[in-house]
Formats: sequence, C-alpha cells, structure tokens
Amino acid sequence: MKDDLKNPIPSSENSSIEINQEIISLDDFCSLANKLVEQSLFDEAITLYQTASKIFPESLAIKLNLGRVQELSRKHALERQKSLADALSKAREKEDMSAHQYLSLATLYYSRRKMLNAIELLELSKYRNENLSKTRYLLGKIYYEQGDPGKALEEFLKAKELDPFYEDIYKHLGAIYHERKEHEKALEAFIDAYILSGGEDVAKTSYYQRQIRSLLNELNIEDRKKYNRFFNEKKQRFLDLANSLSVNKAAAENGGGGGLDQIFLKLRELERV
Repeated sequence: MKDDLKNPIPSSENSSIEINQEIISLDDFCSLANKLVEQSLFDEAITLYQTASKIFPESLAIKLNLGRVQELSRKHALERQKSLADALSKAREKEDMSAHQYLSLATLYYSRRKMLNAIELLELSKYRNENLSKTRYLLGKIYYEQGDPGKALEEFLKAKELDPFYEDIYKHLGAIYHERKEHEKALEAFIDAYILSGGEDVAKTSYYQRQIRSLLNELNIEDRKKYNRFFNEKKQRFLDLANSLSVNKAAAENGGGGGLDQIFLKLRELERV
C-alpha cells in the first residue's frame, strides 16, 4: 500500500547521538522534521534531514523521509505557482473588462463630440490594458481631428502593430504621412489600406486610387511594372502575416490565406491605377 507523503516513515533503527549531554534519536529528528512539514517549512525540514543523514549515514528511514519531503516541497511549489497564475489571470481579466468598459464609454462620448471626456476615458483604458488596438485607434483619430498629428501618429502606429489588418488605421497613416510630405510612407499606407478594403466600397476604392495616383506622380513613378511589383510585395506581406497567425499551414491555406486571396482577386479586377 502506498505511503501517505505527509506521514513520516518510522524508524525501526535504535540509533541515537549525544548532543550537549542530551540523547537525540532518529525518531527525534523525524518528529521535528514532521512538525516543520506541517507548517509548510519544507526547506528547513530538508536541511534537518540532510544533517541527520550525515550523522546517521546508514539510516534508511532518514533517506526515505528526505525523499518524501523533497517530493512534498516540489508539489507545494507547483501548487503555489498554479495559485499565483490563477490569481494573475483573474486580475488580468478584471483589468481587461475595465479597459473595454472605458473604451465603450469613450466611444459614446466621441459620438457626441465630447472629446476631452473621450480622451480621459481612453487614457484610462490604456492604463488598464495598453494593448487594445481599438483604444489606440480611437485615441489617434481624436488627436488627428484635434490637429495633433504627432500624437495621432504614435497611437496609429501602435494600433497597426496590434491589429495589422485594420484598414482605417492605414488610411489615417497615409493622410498623416502625406501631410508631412513623407510620400513613400504615405504611398505604402494607402496601398495597404487599398488592399485591405477589398474593393467592395466604390467610394473607398475611388479615394484610395486617387491618393495612390497622386503619390505616384509626386514620386515620379511612371513604370507600371515597378508599381505592380511593389503592390504584389505588399499583398504577399499580408498573406505571409495571415499564414503566420494560423494554427498550421493547412489552416492558413484553407482559412485566412484563402480569404485574402479573394480580396486580391477582386482588386485585380479593379486595378486601373
């Protein structure tokens, strides 16, 4: 029958030692170590058994009890880690919920054009969870509308990092870069937005095509092949990113990648830039 780890293994050996004119037996060591174990003082109990094993090197009971306490210590450490992980997870869930609630209320204030209230709530949302792409996007949008492109750019870039498939982020990045006369970056951003739009919205398609034409002229890019090569590179980057986010290659080919391919097929029909 398997021994209970919490119970010390009794010694059948009649061994003892005199320390400071007191006789201390093997059972005394085991009894003291067990009291330490009951208080979850596993390291102290292990040290005591290790000391006892040097005094009584032939004692099988000491060796077995040492192994028993080491196993208890290992299990206790695992339980503490799990308990800590559970506590952190619950705290994270609470923080995330607060972040989403702040974002929701900020969106309401934004719709009513109460910008200062919206910004305050979005900053609180960021404090609770700095990795919510919608929080960063809306904050960037408000800063842009208030004439602060520097802060807006910072938020949009973070939003893009968190959500690289959100079309409107690239649209705003394109506008900011264009205003800053960073035409190459603006062209990249508008092409990204155009690719992600899928060509379904006629107004958006027309807007992106106008912006791309204008920037091609600004950059003196007249070679159609050069533009097509650049466009295909951007398209491939999104496909690669979609595939890398899939659980496996098959899922990417049948899921995200295939979905993006449908978007690109539509864009090929519309390409008249």
